[in-house]
Amino acid sequence: MLLDDWLGLPFRLTQAARDDVSIRLTDQPGELRLPDHFFSQFREAPEAWLSDASLPVLTPAVQLPSWDSRALAPDILLTDPRLPILYGDAETSPGPRRAAEQGDRIDLPLDVFGAAFFMLSRYEEAVLPDRDNHDRFPATASLAQRAGFLDRPIIDEYVEILWAAMQRRWPRLQRKPRQARTLVSCDVDSPFAFNAGSGSRERLATEEHGRTRNGQEAPFPWTSVFFRGKTTAAAGYRLGRAECSVIAERYLGLGYSDQALALMQRYRDTCQRFAGDFTLLWHNSHLGSEADRRFYRALVG
Repeated sequence: MLLDDWLGLPFRLTQAARDDVSIRLTDQPGELRLPDHFFSQFREAPEAWLSDASLPVLTPAVQLPSWDSRALAPDILLTDPRLPILYGDAETSPGPRRAAEQGDRIDLPLDVFGAAFFMLSRYEEAVLPDRDNHDRFPATASLAQRAGFLDRPIIDEYVEILWAAMQRRWPRLQRKPRQARTLVSCDVDSPFAFNAGSGSRERLATEEHGRTRNGQEAPFPWTSVFFRGKTTAAAGYRLGRAECSVIAERYLGLGYSDQALALMQRYRDTCQRFAGDFTLLWHNSHLGSEADRRFYRALVG
């Protein structure tokens, strides 16, 4: 997915008995190596799959290690040159003044492919028991929130580092262009609130909710993993926000403030910087006031 969908590079996958990932070009010298920490832990201990032991270690006393990408290049497209290492070689990470090169080989300390699987599959949600009152995994329990990178397009940044290393080793290599998009959807909360048939429809909704809560039907009968050709064909930073998650008191509680608008615009601008998708879910109940409409126009206009 990263090489093909994100970068548009054809590749051939060859398996070998090794504890890293080696990237080579068939017609040019040079090599790029990345650690293989996430997947290799299950080869050594299959029982670790979906266990707490397979998650990155993060406690009040132990923080995620970080790496300064300026060790590789000073102008990589990132929100911050220093990145957290989800999986990788923390103890051998070069500092900002050391080149991560050995002859015609570049070594990166980031397990780019393992971290991408971890984040895009939402692996931790299958491991941790935390759920909110809607039976959803809360952001507050996520590694991204606890480690302070929830608002960073961290996998896009990992891919940019991967691309910078490939370009450094093979300058003539070209990647496919991407185009940023804004995708707007509307959640119609009460389509029949003032209709004579609303009572029967509300009873149907109550019955459906009861079947879901009793385990008779799945609450989300679709996959949350980006399978190529099944859910989305577009690579890039995808950030979805419902306006109530920023405005409503029960979530961030910022109301119709300049701070709320600036936060939502920052999300949109970050998506545009990384040529990704900014997905805005807007509830029809938040279009009634002038403040609602002002926010909406500022984000999609």
